[in-house]
Amino acid sequence: MAEAINTSYLEMSVLGCIMRYPETFYDIRQTIGDDINCFSNETCREIYKVLLKIDNDGSGLDYNNIIFHLQNSNIAYDNFDVIWARGNKEAGLRDVKRLIEIYRRVELKNLSSTIAEKATDTNTSFEDLISQYQTFIEKKTLIKSGVTVLKDSVVDLQNKILSNQKGEKLEGTLTGFEMLDKTNGFHKGEFIVIGGASSHGKTSLALTITLNAIQEENKIAYYSLEMDHISLTARLTAMVSRVPASDMLYKRLTDEQMNAVSNAVHNKLKLMNLFYDDNSTSTFENIVSSIRMMKKRYDIIGAVVDYLQILNVNTKSKDTKEQIMAGVARRLKNLSIELGIWIIGLSQLNRDKENPQPRIDRLRDSGQIAEAADIVIFVYRPELYDRGYDFENKVISPINTALIDIAKGRNIGIGSFIVDFEPTLTHFTPHVWTDEESAAKDKWKTEHNKKSSSKYLDKLLNKNTTTSANASPTFTPYTPLPKEPDLPFEPPNENEEPKF
Repeated sequence: MAEAINTSYLEMSVLGCIMRYPETFYDIRQTIGDDINCFSNETCREIYKVLLKIDNDGSGLDYNNIIFHLQNSNIAYDNFDVIWARGNKEAGLRDVKRLIEIYRRVELKNLSSTIAEKATDTNTSFEDLISQYQTFIEKKTLIKSGVTVLKDSVVDLQNKILSNQKGEKLEGTLTGFEMLDKTNGFHKGEFIVIGGASSHGKTSLALTITLNAIQEENKIAYYSLEMDHISLTARLTAMVSRVPASDMLYKRLTDEQMNAVSNAVHNKLKLMNLFYDDNSTSTFENIVSSIRMMKKRYDIIGAVVDYLQILNVNTKSKDTKEQIMAGVARRLKNLSIELGIWIIGLSQLNRDKENPQPRIDRLRDSGQIAEAADIVIFVYRPELYDRGYDFENKVISPINTALIDIAKGRNIGIGSFIVDFEPTLTHFTPHVWTDEESAAKDKWKTEHNKKSSSKYLDKLLNKNTTTSANASPTFTPYTPLPKEPDLPFEPPNENEEPKF
């Protein structure tokens, strides 16, 4: 343990920051680690130990929970009000850096004193003395760097390939839609954005994907800033039971409906795979903390945040909405990598009456949302504008259907596909193509390919349709290659001996 030094004022500032702003604990723990010895004050040291235990258990760093654990640990916390009063977010995050800096300097001083004493001992090799310094430096500077050598990474890749070849379960979360699942769905470390205009079905698509995921034994956390857990559960149950959520919530059900709901709940829905946390949706920081807790406690594989533009984000008053949304998107992306999960964020679009079909540049408040995302998916229902589909999808009726447009796909590419939509159940399902629709689509593609080929040939042959038919063709005159210049010296004779 390092030589004692009084840093109580810094320690109380850090602890007060954690207690009043639990969302700061991750950043503080990243700086301090689990080394309680950096707290010179015994009470502060014991309090930090309790905070570590609460975080490891995933029970939540709220005020009442902290008090409960402190009481059970028999810690004398007479100065708790003082510590709580010192809780300031900016000061706490600043003071933790000063605290760890002082602690490391004291550690280095003590190590130097120990090595100085050993330096006079001829039985201690010089290499051992240097090794102690090197170990200290590596431990304090590289322990959390995340550095991986290519050699180790190749071994991990080989193990991954062998696992796939052996037929073991492939990594990924299936969504239930073929184009999204061609690389086995969503993967850990991915941030997915689902965008769409109001009432086009962003939440319905997110819930459909969530339902397909939990039915495949994946654990998901869902955060909605518009609906409580009862409403969300009603919509999921409606997809399975085929009883509208509005009937379950606001009407008396028939016996047939009651049986359908009971069968869905008891026999079809995987009830232990989906988690809500209504209390965490008050701020974005609380959602981030809750996702970390869900990962630790339940080992979730994915999380859904519905939706980004109405998040309450603690930020500087000078920040614009675009800067705030850019920061939210980057944090969700980083969080997905940190925890090894995928995260879906729903996003509104800016209005465009002339061309309502979604585009990346219409993501509301920040184009950087798309930059942070690995996959950007748009939901478009042209029937809401009394319009039809374009191109090969012209043959599809827009009634009770939607276009899912993959505008960005880091690992799956871009593309689009049609899905069926059941309005009463708010449920998307893969579109079942009729023979007539398939034939009409193939015909359109054939004609489109012919037109494209014709245009390409016209361009290739330099045919200008505006040129007069009597115009004489133009040719590029032949230019002979320039003659090679004479060498300024005679080339050497290969058989002649070199002269020195």
